[in-house]
Amino acid sequence: MKTIRTILRSKILYLAFSLLLVTACNEKEAKTQEEPESKKPPGQIISEAKATVLYDTYSSNRVPCIDEFENAVLEEGQERHVVTRYSAFDYKIIQDYMEYIEEQASLAGVDIESLRIYFATYPEGSEKDPNKNTVFLVPTTKFGQVNKAFKITEKDGKAVAESIPWNFKRNGSGAMHQEQDEGEKSQASFFPMITTNAVLQNGDKSLILNDGNSSPPPPNQ
Repeated sequence: MKTIRTILRSKILYLAFSLLLVTACNEKEAKTQEEPESKKPPGQIISEAKATVLYDTYSSNRVPCIDEFENAVLEEGQERHVVTRYSAFDYKIIQDYMEYIEEQASLAGVDIESLRIYFATYPEGSEKDPNKNTVFLVPTTKFGQVNKAFKITEKDGKAVAESIPWNFKRNGSGAMHQEQDEGEKSQASFFPMITTNAVLQNGDKSLILNDGNSSPPPPNQ
């Protein structure tokens, strides 16, 4: 009788230990799944101190020139021009935009190489913020060995990436073509025409993002 009790007690202890071991392993696995490895910051992240230096350098070297020029051409009664210092886009809009251009690039079978941010100004007579500075974003992909901004067009029923045939003016003297290497100096550009429709008149799909909020920042922001 004692032998049977001893055997039963041993089996119960073994089952209890096995159950504890399985539970502990499951908890450890669940904890591992719940706590993914932290993502490392991009190498291009800069400190607040460096950002302050960059901002202050622009304030010293660029703002006075822009301020003097813009206010020199004001007509009597016009509000004094205040230099734009940033453009802001809603974070959800940026997320949607990134998903959109990645999807369109994938459909066309190309990789997005970079995201260009062009400095621009709304022209006189624009419905939105005439003469106000702005930016627009456009993805690039490789055409041969050169990065070019692109749009999506359709050929034989398939999506195709096509370079944008921009011919920007360079301060009124000649043209600046977009077939420049990444990293080469570029100058502020102006919209030759404004459209708010992502599908252009010829059926091409635009990948250019604009209509952010540009303004001087509040004090200490």
